[in-house]
Amino acid sequence: MTGARVTVTFEKVRQGISKHGICQVCGGRVTRSRTFTETVNPYNRGPDGQPKTKGQIMLDLVKRAEAWMPDFRHERCKP
Repeated sequence: MTGARVTVTFEKVRQGISKHGICQVCGGRVTRSRTFTETVNPYNRGPDGQPKTKGQIMLDLVKRAEAWMPDFRHERCKP
C-alpha cells in the first residue's frame, strides 16, 4: 500500500492568563488574554534530553504566562 498516511494526535496542555492594565494613551482600563499551549510528545524535550512530562510542561507554561507582558494600549490608541 503506497501513500498510506498516519496521523498522530498528541495531548495538548494549555495555560490561559488574563492581565489588566491602563492604556498609556487615553488612561482607560484594558484587559489582555492569551493562552499558552504545548503538547506532550516524544520530541518536546527538557534540558536533560528526556521527554517532558505533563507536569513539567505545565510548570513551563505557567512561567511563560507570568513573564508575558502585553501592550495595554487600545487598538484605536496605537499610532
